[in-house]
Parts: sequence; C-alpha cells; structure tokens
Amino acid sequence: MNQLFSLRKLSVSLFILTIIAFSSQVMAAHYLATWTNGNATGIWSDTANWDIGVVPVDGTDTFDVLIPTGFTVYFDIDPVSSVTDLELAAGSTLVIDPGHSLTVIDDAVISGKVISTGAGTVFDCAGAGAAFGDGAQLDASGGASIDSTAVDYTSNILSSNITLFSVDGAGSQLDLSSLQSFSAAYGYSYRTQTVSATNSGVIDMSQTGTIRGPSHSTSRLKMFVGSNGFINLNSLTDVLSGYTNFDIDVDSYTLPSLATANTTTFDASGTTTISLPALHTLNSSSLVIADGGTIDAPQLTTFTNSTVTLDPAYTLTTGSLSNIDNSRIALTGGQQFGAAYGDLTATSYAATTGGNYTLFSANGAGTLFDLSSLTSLNAAWGHSYRTQIISATDQGVIDLSAVSTIYAPIHSTSRLKFHVDSEGDIDLSSLLDIPSGYSHFDIDVDSYTLPLLQTGTGVTLDASGTTTIDVPELTALATSSIVIASGGTVDAPQLTSFTNSTVTLDPAYTLTTGSLS
Repeated sequence: MNQLFSLRKLSVSLFILTIIAFSSQVMAAHYLATWTNGNATGIWSDTANWDIGVVPVDGTDTFDVLIPTGFTVYFDIDPVSSVTDLELAAGSTLVIDPGHSLTVIDDAVISGKVISTGAGTVFDCAGAGAAFGDGAQLDASGGASIDSTAVDYTSNILSSNITLFSVDGAGSQLDLSSLQSFSAAYGYSYRTQTVSATNSGVIDMSQTGTIRGPSHSTSRLKMFVGSNGFINLNSLTDVLSGYTNFDIDVDSYTLPSLATANTTTFDASGTTTISLPALHTLNSSSLVIADGGTIDAPQLTTFTNSTVTLDPAYTLTTGSLSNIDNSRIALTGGQQFGAAYGDLTATSYAATTGGNYTLFSANGAGTLFDLSSLTSLNAAWGHSYRTQIISATDQGVIDLSAVSTIYAPIHSTSRLKFHVDSEGDIDLSSLLDIPSGYSHFDIDVDSYTLPLLQTGTGVTLDASGTTTIDVPELTALATSSIVIASGGTVDAPQLTSFTNSTVTLDPAYTLTTGSLS
C-alpha cells in the first residue's frame, strides 16, 4: 500500500515539473529591439526609446538589438548585462557609461563607433559572430576595455580624418587579438586615419599578419604610439601596399616579425629605438630619425625607392645593402656610411622614376658617403622638366670612384646634376664615358678633376666663379655645353671633337682644348 502511494506521488511530481518546464519555455521569448529614440533621451534604459517598449537586456527573454544610423546611445544598465546579438550601423555611436558593462553573446556587427570610458567599463564582443563593418571605430579610455573576436578589419569608404582605434590611459585596452588582417585601403586624397595608443593604453593586435594603407600618396594610415602606450603587432609580417606611418614616441618599440614593408614611414621621435629584427626589404618607404633616435634593422638589404637622412646624432643599423635603386640617401654633420663601413655592397644604381630629387648628398666636414662599390650609374629616365641631383657641399665627400659609365636622363629638358661647392667633392676618378642623356656638372670649388673621362654626350661642364674643371683625357663632346663664369677655367687639352655643342669665349675666362677637328 505504501509502495503504491509512493509511486503515485512520484508520478504527480514528475507531471508538475513537466508543466513548469513547459510553462517556462512558453513564457521565455526572443525579440528584435530596434532603437527609435522615441523619448529623445538617448538612454538605453528608457523603454520609450525602443520600438517594442521594452528595454533589451537578456534575462528570461533574449534580444537582438538594432541601432540604425544617425543615433548616439548611452548604455546605462546595472549590473553587468548582455544581449544576444547587436548591430550598430555606420554613423551611430554606442557609449558605454562609466562603470557599466555590456556583453554581446553571439553576433556583434559593429559599423559605427563604440566608446568605453572609465575603470571597469567593458564592451565585450567575444562571440563567434563578431565582425566589423567598414570603418568601425573603437575608443577606450580611463581604464576601460573593448573586446572583439572579429578576424578582419577594413576602412575603405570613410572620407574624413578620423581615429579608427584609440586607447588612452593606464588599464585601457582594445583586445583585438583575433584580428588577422587590417586594411585602410581607401582612395581619398589628403586623409589621415589613425590607430593610437597613449598614456599606457594597449591595443592588442598580436595576430594581425598584414596591413594595407590608403592608396593615395597624400593620405596616411598612422599607427601612433606615445607616452608609454603600446600597439602589439607581434605577428605582423608584411605592410602590403598603400601609405602607412609608424609614428613612435616611446623609448622602445619592436615589430619582431615584420619582413617586408611598402610605402611605409618609420618615424623614431626623440630618443626612440624602433627595432625591426626581421625586416629585409623596404620599398617606396622612409626612415625618419630624430636627434637621439635609433632604427635597428640588421637584416635590411633591399632599400629601394626609399629615403633616409643620416647624421651622427641618430643611429641607423642595416644589413649590407645590396640594392638601393631609386632610393635617396642624405648624409650630414660628419656622418660616414657606405661600402667601407659594411653598410653597402650594391654594384649598380638605377634612378628611373623621374622626380625632382636629390639622389645622394653629403654635407659638412667629415661627412663621407662611400659608394665605391658602384660601378655603374643609370638615370636614363624619360620624363621632361625633371632634375635629379648628386650633391657634395661644405666639405662633404661622395665616393663614386669605381663608376666608369653614367647614363643620364634622355629628355632634353631634364638633367642629372652633379653639384659640388664649398670644398665638397664627388670622386668620379674612374669615369670614362657619359654615352647618352643630359648631365650637368655644376662645379663651384677651386679645382675639380674628371681624370679619365674621354667622351661625353649631352654634358654641361659649368665652371662657376674661379673654378677650374680639369678633363685631361677628354677627346670628344657631342650635344654638350661648356659654361664658364668670369674667372673660371675649363681645361680639356685633348678635346678635338666638339659637335652639336655650345661654348661662349671671353677674355674673362679660360678654355683650353686640343686642336678641334
């Protein structure tokens, strides 16, 4: 009898539990809540701002939240809260009020801007469906954090100067450690888009392997690190294209995996050291070093279409450069750099881009640019009205002593100019022939010699002031000019062929030739 009663009691209990469970399932619901700002307060907790008249926070019911374009919404819910899905449209801003936290459990598509401010303030999009829309912006400051598991980021259509990612202040963090690629390959001109970490804030992009900058030469993607901030790019291997600027103003910053970079500027401010231990190739890039700064790239051997200025007040470490084609390198202040110092092994140099550039320069007493590994110099580009210069001034010296042939630009309005003044010197002691193009020797020192030059086409020998230009082996000039200022001298005792060329003679200056035939 007792056993039967117990069985009946168990059956009734199971039935009641089933009813309760069924009722719970019926009562729980999933809603789409769309922001309308109907009460014009901008506050998440105001029911009148939602089309369903209910504040969307997951609990018994769950919510997908849509914030359309054109709104600013302030999340003010206590305590730590969540929604299932969130879509923040471009042109809208979600502000996580100080001390509050919002977690998106599943899909978080962020196309607008998220601002998280204050210690303990969190916006967490760590679900599998996290994604960024074009031009999403994230801003964490004052100890706040924003997390996302999105794997790709693009900013291709925004046309304004904006900050894409920003952290500021100790404890502030953007955890973007799932991000694999970052592209800001927009085509607008004169635009700068910035990723900024300052005042001990941290951006974790530790799995990002590639970066692309904007495609227009007047625009930049700026990666700015200052005041003990940090952007973790430990897995970055390639800056693929576009224009990117690493503007670094902390004591030390390292890109440990970066191997190649295109159209990239590395800017070491103040006493900054930028370490690039794996970098072997720079193309169309710039190295900018302030007084006391250092760029350490011990594996760098290809430095093409790029620029750098070197001075004893700052330090550049490279491998032995084997290719410097189209690059522009300036030395000043007594800097010594080149083949004799293990910096250079390139045997040829080509300048084919046709801009108005100073290709090589040495300025100041003790400055020596040793290019003695070069045996040929080719500047045979075809652009009109362009001048490219090799310049030695104020006792600076450029050693091109192994170059035997020079090819100059082929358009008659363009020039490859060798400029020597104020006791500078360009050593071309092995130069035999300038067979084509248009070159200009602009000489303003007491004496300058091209000891082996035999023939030249399109050459201007320009003796300024009291200069004497000696060309003792020169036998033939074609389509050339001899220009002598008052008191100047051009001494070419073997010159016998002077065709399609010009010279003006006056007692105030001296020209010596052979017997012109």
